[in-house]
Amino acid sequence: MKARFLIVLIVATALFTSCKNDKTEEDKAASTDTKFKVVLSATVKKSDNFQLFYSEGKIDEPFNEENSMWVDVKADSTKVQDIEFTLPDNVIPSYLRIDLGLNDKQKDIIINNFKMSYNGKSFEARGPLFFNYFFPNSSIEVVDKTTGLIKPIKMPNGTYDPLFYSEDGLLLEIKKIVK
Repeated sequence: MKARFLIVLIVATALFTSCKNDKTEEDKAASTDTKFKVVLSATVKKSDNFQLFYSEGKIDEPFNEENSMWVDVKADSTKVQDIEFTLPDNVIPSYLRIDLGLNDKQKDIIINNFKMSYNGKSFEARGPLFFNYFFPNSSIEVVDKTTGLIKPIKMPNGTYDPLFYSEDGLLLEIKKIVK
């Protein structure tokens, strides 16, 4: 009788400990999911540094360096890579600006997907849908929207600053995922 009681006690302890560890893992996943994340999936042919600016205000407010982050992008002309930006705690953007690097020798880029996530909810704009939510500046030539092929351009005056600004439609999607 004592042996059965001891076995039941050991099994119950093991189950309780196991459940407690599972909960801890769930809590960790939930806590990392509370930061707003932006992922641009692209094929980039030359190594570069991409920058994401975010605004928490109106569309006409200027973007500033304090509200931006950089990500190193490694060259791989054949493979789609996820370029991930994680915004600081308690930051929910209104508008985004994606700067496609500093390397003025950059070749054509293929934008495959754009995704935002926050607190377990997400929004994706695959392929050509990206262009419904972002528009390029004059340093980007959109070669083919259906394939996501773009060409960063060095301007005649020598400046190189290819970037995309988000549209009001993206703000509506942001509001949906942060509810």
